[in-house]
Amino acid sequence: MADEVGPQSSVPLAALSRRLFRQWEHLAGGRGGTAMMFAWATAESTVWPIIPDFLLLPVSIARRRRSIPLLATILGSALGGVAWHVWASLAPEAALRALRRIPLVRPDQIQAVHARIEQSGTRALLAQPWSGIGLKVWAPVAATRGIPADRALIFFTAARALRLGLVSVVAAALDRAFRGRLEVIAAPLGIIYLALFFPLWWRIANREHRVGDA
Repeated sequence: MADEVGPQSSVPLAALSRRLFRQWEHLAGGRGGTAMMFAWATAESTVWPIIPDFLLLPVSIARRRRSIPLLATILGSALGGVAWHVWASLAPEAALRALRRIPLVRPDQIQAVHARIEQSGTRALLAQPWSGIGLKVWAPVAATRGIPADRALIFFTAARALRLGLVSVVAAALDRAFRGRLEVIAAPLGIIYLALFFPLWWRIANREHRVGDA
């Protein structure tokens, strides 16, 4: 009996990796993957702390038409940013009070964005995706600084589309580099990805911002 159970219970890493990759490909390759990216991006631009890039990379690797999850991510981000901007335009004190209660949103981030917009005006919004400060901070601060919603949306969306587009380019490059082997090494690659991403993200999210930085 033990001899029969042993070989069946020992699943080679390559077979496990292949099975996990195909399951992920099935999930991410359909409407579920698109909806997942839209929901994640909307949540991140409103309250959720982890950037959508984290999920967009593996979703894009599993998709042949990478423009679909990319577009869903851009639209989700824009929706959350507009929501914050409109709220801060109508009720600035309430919006900023709620903003300060969101996890990983700190006063130094808010002050840094205020200073950056005061210095550069609307052009400062182009720095958002590279600043380490979430759109959930930039959008309401932009509203309180008098930047119109349509102008803010154009600048935010253009800047974020560039960063997210780079993620899709990386996904395509990885797909080409590991073509034919990706299924077999997906599991160890995923572990490496998690081990690299979260320490880097945590460091960026907790970086102290001096006034004048963003």
